[in-house]
Amino acid sequence: SAHALLQQLIKYDYVKLSADSDRLYERGAALALLSSKSNANLDLVRTARPILRELSAQVGENTFLGMCHSRGVSYVDSVEDIYGLTMRFPMGTLRPLHASSTGKLFLAMHATPDTLSTYLGTEPLAAFTGQTITDVVVLRDQLGEIRQTGLALNREEVVEGACGISAPIFDANQRFVGCLTVGVPQVRFDARQAIIKKSVVASVQ
Repeated sequence: SAHALLQQLIKYDYVKLSADSDRLYERGAALALLSSKSNANLDLVRTARPILRELSAQVGENTFLGMCHSRGVSYVDSVEDIYGLTMRFPMGTLRPLHASSTGKLFLAMHATPDTLSTYLGTEPLAAFTGQTITDVVVLRDQLGEIRQTGLALNREEVVEGACGISAPIFDANQRFVGCLTVGVPQVRFDARQAIIKKSVVASVQ
């Protein structure tokens, strides 16, 4: 069993045969890359935590840190304000690509008109609420706006009564690595979205 597992690790370059013996193994290049990615993710959470707190205090709403994966974005940390909308999003689960502000931000940063279907699949887009965008043409137009403004909105598209505003986080090489999101109840979204947008943009700069 151990030998079979090692063969799989060798296949993906996590380990390799030692140059000194064909019965010894050592770390492969992919394992070092995986370790560096893990450390980078931990650094992002540590760096963003005080920013989440400050942003939450400024806008009086719940704030979330989203981390980018190959298939989307998931929340990895959050700060809840006492006046914020009571929502429980499981940490680590991918947010809906076509409906959440984080998911649409991911599509805007990664998908082109030719590759959008690769991320969305071939099935009709699921409607979570009556506000969910299920028309791909409308979604494409919205993604173009997100690329221009650098902000993605969710207007009750996943949960009725819940809205969100997300701004992207880029690393030193200008790669999209995550996002900051503010959750806002619909009842105060229209009145407060301008100031929240300004605060979110300032927080990721």
